[in-house]
Amino acid sequence: MRSPAERRNTSAACETLGSFPLATRTKAVVLSRVVTPTTRAKTDRALEDEARVLLEQNASAGIALLAGRAIMFARHEEGELPCLCLNCLDPALDRAESRGLQFVRDFVVSRHRVFFYWVPAELLPDAKQVRASMRGRVKQRLDELRRKIDEPRAGIPARTGPPRINPFTGKLIQ
Repeated sequence: MRSPAERRNTSAACETLGSFPLATRTKAVVLSRVVTPTTRAKTDRALEDEARVLLEQNASAGIALLAGRAIMFARHEEGELPCLCLNCLDPALDRAESRGLQFVRDFVVSRHRVFFYWVPAELLPDAKQVRASMRGRVKQRLDELRRKIDEPRAGIPARTGPPRINPFTGKLIQ
């Protein structure tokens, strides 16, 4: 139940909005969605948990979920182990062998990026620690890439184009 003061404010808002009385009848609360590292980590973990459950049931559906809701963070690489880029990623292939070692495919989600990697099967009991380490490495790599983009390139002047002149004073703008 609304108080009389709230009813007066609502009717005044209806008059000022004119043809939009419906918007003022309901209590509209505008929430700004600020993405903080904490909320990003929570959504990343929720996506990762959902995908892990789905990957156990249907690997292709799990990979499709990850590809649709996050950025696949991998490049094509030729090597002894199968490539894990989006084009080469085979849903049925979750184990591989190289030089007598068994490897298991795993993934982490960090900063809205999905990173698939091969982990030795003997490290499976420590999977939680391996995943935390891989998340940290993905974050570190993203920070490196961001800093690299922000750095000015050597040999290229910071501003190109004709010199700018202040139209009021006629002096060159630095």
